[in-house]
Amino acid sequence: SGLLSGEAFVEMLNNVFSKHHVRLKLVTRSGDRQANWAEVAKGLTKLSVELDEETVQALASATDLDMVLELLSEVHIVYKHWAATEAKRRKRRMNERRAQPQQGQAAGGGYGAR
Repeated sequence: SGLLSGEAFVEMLNNVFSKHHVRLKLVTRSGDRQANWAEVAKGLTKLSVELDEETVQALASATDLDMVLELLSEVHIVYKHWAATEAKRRKRRMNERRAQPQQGQAAGGGYGAR
């Protein structure tokens, strides 16, 4: 299964990053579960989720979906919070840009404000 190998997780994270304009592209290595789960761990740091080496090892050697599904469930919760925070941050940034005077305009309303 793509979930057990980590490949589906890598694809999911790449889709999340693409949707939210995060400049990170994770790479899968077919048949190399350890490398795939290491990529997942690298990607999860963008969502402020840390997987230690022991957890990466356990995921790479998992033979049933229980541990992987538990991680997927936790990541879904974290993602919803992260996405909301990112949206607020972008909106705030856009509002700050609009509030700044445009180049060539004086703060007092321009040249004709007399």
